[in-house]
Amino acid sequence: MRAFLAFCLAATMAACSAPPNEAGQAAITAVEPQRIVTLNGTLTEIVSALGLGSNIVGTDVTSKYPEAVNALPKLGHDKAIRAEGVISLSPDLVLANADQLDPAVEGQLRQAGVRLLLFTPQNSIDGTKQLIAQIADSTGRSAEAAALAAHIDSDRAAVVPLSPSPKVLFIYARGAGTLLVAGEGTPVQSLITLAGGTNAVTGFADFKPLTPEALVAANPDVVLYFNTGADDLQGNEGLLRVPGMASTGAGRNGAFIRLDPVVMAGFGPRAGKAVALLNADLARYVKP
Repeated sequence: MRAFLAFCLAATMAACSAPPNEAGQAAITAVEPQRIVTLNGTLTEIVSALGLGSNIVGTDVTSKYPEAVNALPKLGHDKAIRAEGVISLSPDLVLANADQLDPAVEGQLRQAGVRLLLFTPQNSIDGTKQLIAQIADSTGRSAEAAALAAHIDSDRAAVVPLSPSPKVLFIYARGAGTLLVAGEGTPVQSLITLAGGTNAVTGFADFKPLTPEALVAANPDVVLYFNTGADDLQGNEGLLRVPGMASTGAGRNGAFIRLDPVVMAGFGPRAGKAVALLNADLARYVKP
């Protein structure tokens, strides 16, 4: 599930600790790098939004926005990323999430003199602003960071209170016949809460397989799923055939919402927009 969370909900739906330098101490260097490798979709989007998109020379496979990054070399994902591939691009800055890279790869990059900054996701609006500010401070783009933070607040201003708060279940299709639901500590749970909903399942962290019994017990008012999983789920009609779904409020009312993972998965510059979009979708199914 680490791969999915990095994509998503991304992701890739991330605040971060101060980036460590090679000695493990916090460091901020306001120097604009010319060759940047970003190994997380949210980090890629932030660097691009700060006006440094043309300086990115390689990314990981979760980096899909903006469109221009899709033409860049893809270096794999998480523990599958190899130092040789990164070093071959001659980067003067590499950005990744903490615990994402294989320790041996991290060591190889540092031994090669690569400036490597690592971040720890927190999945919140305030955390997103902090992350943007940290990356901006490390790349000489502080003024742009302030503008991005203001834009996030402006987008989020469109969110309206939902009463009653709908119970929302996120289902992730992971291959044929494998459905997982999002529990506590996931980016999608944070997104649901910020949009005015309540996660329909509790008592577990990360993701776990969906069972008919758990689905009926959760009785969600709304079900979310990524449009990239539409084929596996066979759309709304397929969701209705999931055992137990017809007995839920979402099943009876056809309250199924498709999410675009590129927009919704990560807590990046479009976090405010993602929250507002989901809030508007959920409002259609709230009956005071």
